[in-house]
Amino acid sequence: MQFITFMAVNKSYNIHFSSKTQLLLDSKFEDYVKLQHEKGTNVCYFIDKNVWEAHPSKFLNIEKTVMIEGNESSKNFSNIEKYIQQLIDLNLDKKSLLIGVGGGIVSDIVGFLGSCYKRGIPFGFFPTTVLSSVDAAVGGKNGFNFGAIKNVIGTITQPEFIAYDTSFLKSLKKEDYYDGFAEIIKYGCIADPSILELLEYNGFEHESFQETELLELFEKCIAIKCDIIEQDPFDGGLRKILNFGHTLGHAIESEYGISHGKAVSIGMEFASFVSGKTNHDSAYSQKIKLLLNQYYLPTSFPFDIEKMMQKISHDKKKHADSIDFIVLEKLGKATIQPLSSEELKSLLIEFSDAKND
Repeated sequence: MQFITFMAVNKSYNIHFSSKTQLLLDSKFEDYVKLQHEKGTNVCYFIDKNVWEAHPSKFLNIEKTVMIEGNESSKNFSNIEKYIQQLIDLNLDKKSLLIGVGGGIVSDIVGFLGSCYKRGIPFGFFPTTVLSSVDAAVGGKNGFNFGAIKNVIGTITQPEFIAYDTSFLKSLKKEDYYDGFAEIIKYGCIADPSILELLEYNGFEHESFQETELLELFEKCIAIKCDIIEQDPFDGGLRKILNFGHTLGHAIESEYGISHGKAVSIGMEFASFVSGKTNHDSAYSQKIKLLLNQYYLPTSFPFDIEKMMQKISHDKKKHADSIDFIVLEKLGKATIQPLSSEELKSLLIEFSDAKND
């Protein structure tokens, strides 16, 4: 088993301390369960119901479980109360461990509960999707929805570990597999164009992906995110570049219920458009579009501009009448471009008109 460690600085009042997240590559879930059982660790597993049904043999020897419906409706206040009551009923104490097995929904839930239950208990993840492997499970962000507003409640708390058992990925449907490649492409756009070259020429096909090569790709993405988080653990500035494509993407995802990866793909197409309109290089935009298409990701969607502006008004990057929009100075270098609501709306109209021509 390979170990990689990154450090993230947490803040508690005026006291700084270090938290360490271990990335356990090429892991086997069953071996980890066996190890915790032998150590006598009091573990509660939060498991996506679909993952449970797809991999029943992996869960034969676990005792304390909470089943999660892997959709956004699981992330609301009524479910917070239900999950906490289940932890109490299972007699979880301060020295217990929460382990999430699933995609981004599960990591959001487990990360939030782990950061809050009894004022914080250890937690870790076995991501079971491409999206959660490279993004949702990494970085300590977690959140719950409030009504129709996505992730407006949450904390930033680092997991104890993230373990990668790629056998979970084999049960993914084709569109769910490719959904995560939107975030992989994002990392190539904002920090490392070599990732885009790997995607373009090597291919990571749903039917025939090689686990070793996929883990190497994951490592590249994780290293980028960890480096950014080490410099800005609490989203004060640099970390915002991880939201390339997410301003419009989150709005579309929330309003129309399409998947995160597809929504971010459309958002990246718009962000490339904005990059060109705000005096940044846009020569790369066709390359990004072709790569998104190669991985079965959309680059257009018939959205309602007024509804998008309403959703964007709740974006975490918005302050007063301005939003910190992420653009590319060039391929591999992202920057923050403040845009007024009026400017953003005008750009959305122009982008929408161009797509409809």
